[in-house]
Amino acid sequence: MANRNRNNNGVTRGQFLAVLAFVVLIVAAVVWLLTGILDLQGPILGVASLLLNISIVVVIAVAAYPFAKANRRSAWWIIYWIIVIIALIGAAVGGVLAII
Repeated sequence: MANRNRNNNGVTRGQFLAVLAFVVLIVAAVVWLLTGILDLQGPILGVASLLLNISIVVVIAVAAYPFAKANRRSAWWIIYWIIVIIALIGAAVGGVLAII
């Protein structure tokens, strides 16, 4: 019996999401440590913060996708994509404005 939740490398969607979230958590800890606690600033940390915000949105979008996909025939599918696009644009514009 084939397992539909595994890709060609034998990694499940849940395992992929867990690794993705773990990597984003590490990046968040480093960026927040440098900017918040050590009060460092600069264009490199601004870019790192921009990438962090975008990666957080991506992790949340990947985690929410199964719910939206299961409700394709309802408004949740459209709402999901609208929110993902708005969140990505907001993270990108906010990050760019923080760098300038």
